[in-house]
Amino acid sequence: MLVRLDGQVSSEERQAVEEIGPTLARRDVDPGEPYRETAKDGDDGVERFWATMDLAAGAMTTEQDARDAAVGVTRQEAREQIHAALYALAASDVISEPEWSMLTWLGSKWGIPA
Repeated sequence: MLVRLDGQVSSEERQAVEEIGPTLARRDVDPGEPYRETAKDGDDGVERFWATMDLAAGAMTTEQDARDAAVGVTRQEAREQIHAALYALAASDVISEPEWSMLTWLGSKWGIPA
């Protein structure tokens, strides 16, 4: 949702996805952890990231949907990793006001200092 808040996905944001995909597809995640697939050989995480974004676009059509989903993230380590990835995405080009608003709201809700 954050990537779509300014109405476009810039080439800089696409490049940022290429860079953070491997981090989000870490191989050291417990395979029994819900909602996480273990990365497979040759999988850099980028394709799964875009596939997840497509799924999220269908499930979260409004900013409020994204906020409601964010409240459901309870593990602090996951919150921090998600926030860092979203910040990296937004900062890859000029952070728009809607993106900044979402990032500060998430930081506030999740106890992550600005």
